[in-house]
Amino acid sequence: MRPVQVLVVADQLLRDLLVARWSREPWLAVVSGRTDEGWEDLAARRADVVVLDLALRPPRWEHGVAALREACPGLRVVVLAQPGEESAHGAARAGASGWLAYGSSVDELTETVRLVHEGHGVYPSRVLAAVLDGLRADIAEARRPTGRLSALTEREVEVLRALVDGLSARDVADHLDVAVNTVRTHTHRIFRKLGVHGRLEAVRIARAEGLAPLAEAVPASPTASPTAPSSRPVRLVRERDDEDPDAW
Repeated sequence: MRPVQVLVVADQLLRDLLVARWSREPWLAVVSGRTDEGWEDLAARRADVVVLDLALRPPRWEHGVAALREACPGLRVVVLAQPGEESAHGAARAGASGWLAYGSSVDELTETVRLVHEGHGVYPSRVLAAVLDGLRADIAEARRPTGRLSALTEREVEVLRALVDGLSARDVADHLDVAVNTVRTHTHRIFRKLGVHGRLEAVRIARAEGLAPLAEAVPASPTASPTAPSSRPVRLVRERDDEDPDAW
């Protein structure tokens, strides 16, 4: 079986230490890489796993990690960094499979390399909560509407997504677990903020701004069967209701 090719981007002392230690591991092989090489040159090494010491890379290292993974699909990256939640979050955002703080043992790094090569993610439990919180914040920011929709609140955006889906007021109320009158209030505010008089106009603006419908914006329940049909009813909205928001 071909050994796992590990490209170590670190200072000479650490590289020599890992070469000596991993020479006793038949499943590992160290690929030498200079710390002054560009990301393209590193990607050309075609390693299976990259161990990256952040002390030796430029400030925009996150973009470099993303570039490595894009150039080499299937490549796994393990980041070595100063203890702290910020670099761990940055590593996860860039797509690094593993993160270890300086001071970790060679055995810990060896096990991390093995696990990430097998497809696992390795982040210490002490930073994992902050990493997950940071990724959730990134997702929320990416979903934040822009342009003409930027004046809408998060709940109004969700109601507008439901309009794009063609849901009735009752369906939206059931989905949001609120009263139908609350949905009507949100709808009136959406129309006022967008400067429109009905659903069709609001939906046209939402689609022009690239707002995804609920079916695409809300992830499916992890316990739901992937082949099971949606239990959420979808009703067609009558054209005559569009000019009268009170019909909701």
